[in-house]
Amino acid sequence: MTFSAASRPLRRLRAALGRFAASRLSGVARDDRGVSAIEFALILPILITLFIGGNELGQAVSMYRKASHSGSVIGDLITQTSSVATGGDMDNMFNAALAIMLPFPQSGLKIVVAQVTMDASGSPKVTWRDSKNGGDEAAWSCGSPPPSRIDIPAAMKVANTSLIITEVEYQWKSNFSAITKDLFGTDTIKLKDVAMLRPRMSETIPYADNSRNCS
Repeated sequence: MTFSAASRPLRRLRAALGRFAASRLSGVARDDRGVSAIEFALILPILITLFIGGNELGQAVSMYRKASHSGSVIGDLITQTSSVATGGDMDNMFNAALAIMLPFPQSGLKIVVAQVTMDASGSPKVTWRDSKNGGDEAAWSCGSPPPSRIDIPAAMKVANTSLIITEVEYQWKSNFSAITKDLFGTDTIKLKDVAMLRPRMSETIPYADNSRNCS
């Protein structure tokens, strides 16, 4: 096979183009300058999720601690008295408990406070109850045991003694409620706690509000 003189420049051109392409491809294979940017783009969604999740979790924990402390405070205030006057005293104690929730909205905190008295056999019965912000007062029926969700330790069921029990519930709605609803089936999570304290000044603490006591 013979080649004309005119085909030689074409062969040289093809060879030069081949060498150029090979050198460029080899350079691309060795170039890792974009690797860090690609890796960052891959992990950025994970970092954002961790940041948002950590912030929301921290806020929920703070709300729960404040709600729990609110219940303990109102119970502690009541147990330091020998009786509760109609309206005014209880309202002041409720307001003190609600103030603890700041800077979170106070309206989200539901409170029920009740006195439970053990009879001669140690069986607990509700002797009075009150509530704030729509607390589930109806579940604390006069003369009946506390709701089944309230588990009084056996060591605290001492005959002819009383307990002041506070039940708090705070409804927390995440800033990312759509995600919360996908995870938990609801966009609102209920943070609950119960505190039980014994009266300090007397065996029982009368409540003068006839609409709240069971006498």
